[in-house]
Amino acid sequence: MSKSVVEQLRKRRAYPMTIGDVTIYIRAMTETEWHAAMGFREDDASLGYAIGKGWVLDTGEPIYSQQTDETSQSFGERVLTEADLPTDTRTELAQAIVKLSQAVKPKTMDAMVKN
Repeated sequence: MSKSVVEQLRKRRAYPMTIGDVTIYIRAMTETEWHAAMGFREDDASLGYAIGKGWVLDTGEPIYSQQTDETSQSFGERVLTEADLPTDTRTELAQAIVKLSQAVKPKTMDAMVKN
């Protein structure tokens, strides 16, 4: 498989989501991103991490990019600071991204084989 095909597969589709009267786009987190967020899920930064990885433009391109020298937790903290969203909005957004991320992951290998 050529590298360009792999890169295309890695780009996630953007799903519209409406909060109030504003439509934004989200995508599911990758397995790697999911596991990174689980490492500090008791911290508010995990919400910021989910938002930073899952909130995208309508083209699927990320709104926030994690810097190479930035840990997952510090990336989440930065996203929360830069976005400066009300608590209920950031919680709703993070929950939608997590729900979408869980929906696309097969629960077992048998489920994946059946599909």
